[in-house]
Amino acid sequence: MRQPWLVNALAYEITFEMGTSGAITAGQVEEAKERLIRERPIHLDALMARLYEPRVERVIRAIMAGTLPGTDASFDDDVSYVHDLGLIRGTGESEIANPIYREVLLRRRLLDVDLLRHQEKHGPFTDEELAEARLRISGAADFGDAPSGPC
Repeated sequence: MRQPWLVNALAYEITFEMGTSGAITAGQVEEAKERLIRERPIHLDALMARLYEPRVERVIRAIMAGTLPGTDASFDDDVSYVHDLGLIRGTGESEIANPIYREVLLRRRLLDVDLLRHQEKHGPFTDEELAEARLRISGAADFGDAPSGPC
């Protein structure tokens, strides 16, 4: 599945926001990607908010863990749904749709693990501790207002 929104957003970030003209380097693309993730545009926020849907969470967790079930009709329906959302691509051996979504999902997962470990050791978080944890995972891992937990 193609991701025209992401291509356009990266191009806009590089040419207009970063002021690049001429040849574009891999480093500039990487910087634009990081800027997009940090800015949390509505497109990424809306997709990441879907992670809190049980059927989406189930599929993304399975893909990230490499544990896709063989013949489960309800799981196949969930895979089809997540594919239609544009979060994954492929048939049979599905994968996260693109490197930016993969990065956002991994950061989200790392943030969740980090927060859970801290809470087990030290109890409830202060606002400052939550902000610090989010910054360590690039300042962009927490998408949406839903509670921590999926993926």
